[in-house]
Amino acid sequence: MKFLLAIGLFSTAFSFFLIHQTWKSSHASLRQMLSQQAELAMAFEIALEDISHEPDTLISNQIESAERFSAAEKVFEKVGNSYRNVVIRAGGDQLNRILNQVCDEGDHIYRIFEDSPTLETLDRVVKFNGRDYLTKFRMQRNGRSLAQPRSELRMIAIPLEGYRSQINEATIRRSSPLMFALLGLFAAIYVSFRFLVGGRLKKIAAHFCRVADQQQNMRFMPLENRSRDEIGLLAENFNSMGENLGNLCQTLDAQVHKRTLELQRVNRTLRQKMSQCQQAEEHAKILAHEATVASRAKSDFLANMSHELRTPMNAIVGFSQILSDEDLKDEHLAYAKMITNNSRNLLSLINDILDFSKIESGKLQIHNEDCLVGDLLADIESMLRPDAAAKDIRFEILQCEPIPEIIQTDSLRLRQCLVNLISNAIKFTETGYVYVNVTTCHRRGIPCIQFDIEDTGIGIPQKKLTSIFDSFTQADSTMTRKYGGTGLGLSITRDLASLLGGWVSVASEEGRGSVFTLGIPLGVCWPDEDTPVWNKYEPADQIFNTEKGNTMYNGKVLVAEDNLSNQKLMAIVLQKMGLEVTIANDGLEAVRECELQSFDMILMDMQMPNMNGYDATRHLRSEGVKTPIIAVTANAMTGDEKKCIDVGCDGYMSKPINRSTLDELIARHLPVQVS
Repeated sequence: MKFLLAIGLFSTAFSFFLIHQTWKSSHASLRQMLSQQAELAMAFEIALEDISHEPDTLISNQIESAERFSAAEKVFEKVGNSYRNVVIRAGGDQLNRILNQVCDEGDHIYRIFEDSPTLETLDRVVKFNGRDYLTKFRMQRNGRSLAQPRSELRMIAIPLEGYRSQINEATIRRSSPLMFALLGLFAAIYVSFRFLVGGRLKKIAAHFCRVADQQQNMRFMPLENRSRDEIGLLAENFNSMGENLGNLCQTLDAQVHKRTLELQRVNRTLRQKMSQCQQAEEHAKILAHEATVASRAKSDFLANMSHELRTPMNAIVGFSQILSDEDLKDEHLAYAKMITNNSRNLLSLINDILDFSKIESGKLQIHNEDCLVGDLLADIESMLRPDAAAKDIRFEILQCEPIPEIIQTDSLRLRQCLVNLISNAIKFTETGYVYVNVTTCHRRGIPCIQFDIEDTGIGIPQKKLTSIFDSFTQADSTMTRKYGGTGLGLSITRDLASLLGGWVSVASEEGRGSVFTLGIPLGVCWPDEDTPVWNKYEPADQIFNTEKGNTMYNGKVLVAEDNLSNQKLMAIVLQKMGLEVTIANDGLEAVRECELQSFDMILMDMQMPNMNGYDATRHLRSEGVKTPIIAVTANAMTGDEKKCIDVGCDGYMSKPINRSTLDELIARHLPVQVS
């Protein structure tokens, strides 16, 4: 129907176009014919005028001409009277009256001829008394100038209305057969399309619907096809597709049946496994309960045994110390000291086992109280510094930012955690340093104090980082033989930190040292203006002020240092001396800062990541930088100072920083002083 509608609309539009063109051409032919008739009438009028104005020398001829003109006038007048509604002929005063009385364009037509002296004829359609006339105007000039052009204007007018109605009627008469022919064409197209195309397509569509609606396992019925045209090809392809789909459905049914059997077998296996898992889970619960009871019994046994062992050990330690104080031979004194040292080590192991057993048995209790951070860290520093000094390694507890003076925690257990972590760092560090960086942080919205124990020791392999906090475990079995210990220290520290509400974590790289982080809640509101602040460097500040008076310096100093605590310490000291300080985290940053701005002095740490102080100094000197560079290094061996001077340094200063040495170096290279 859409196809027929499109054809019908196109045919109808084309038929109307033909009718319109026929009507238009008929009117054009009519106008041309009437124009020719008006031209003929005007020629006849001109001929009459020529006869009347023809010069004659003889009077008889003039009389004859006048008679001929009069006779012609009478003939023309008689014709005009007989066909008054067909032709209008006028000129002179008569034309003037007609144009002024029954025509709206009279003055306009006269002005056209008056404005155009060379214009002789004018053709146009003019309305007389509401009817359209094809008019022809002519001005008889004969090459001369006219004094009264209106008297010489002639007009021939032929009416159009009758002719137009005839053309319209003829057009309608011609359109009727055309419309009947168009309807017949539509009917023929509809019948042909319905029987040749539409009926066959409808049959194919109905077959498609039956195939689409058929139920599973129904046989595919092919479509009957008797032609080889496009529709026949469509039916043939449909039959081929149906056969392929039927074969595919059979294959899929076979596969689905096979998979269904497999799933049923897997489901039976899973049900058996689930039954076994339930039995195993019940058995595991029984074993876990038994293990818990056994662990509690073991912990109770270890706690009782540890107490029993500590009593005789205290006696052994005490009497060995008494013997060491007696006047003994050197050999006997050495024996007594060996007994003292080994008994102390054994007592430390017993204490670890006792704490471990208390934690496992749940008998260890936490007592929160006011704890003076400064006093606690000072005691730990004084207790462990001899161990670090014995191994010739640097040991510093560094305050990196403002810390509350008093916190709320169990100071005994916090001390035990810090001693375990710091003593481990000293034990496993042969050269370099052990730093304890003290900061504050917020964890889950709770203010905490954080201790980062940083060392340059042997480090821990990545695969061992998750197991070092397990009980009776060390990173390597050879460490037990080399360094001793039970492997309980980190486990106890982790459990104690958890009981204190904090945490313990580690970051390490084998061969390059470790950083153990201990954090516990402050127990006080922080930051708070009313909370007293601990300042570890207050005594040094007092010494600074009393030792050097109010001596100040002017200048900009670049400090190249990778350790955060040392950065803060150097910045505080130099700023108190009146200097402007810029920090660089490594040698690369130091080089970039020198490219961006100039400095009056550079304090260069020689051991830094990415680019060390030696390479950074060489690079700056190669670029023509003349700024004094002071080497700052923890290496204080013979030859280290010469090595620094050889790469271009102007001075050398070893860690820890000596206030007098720093002041002398600054005074040497920054002579301008302000008092």
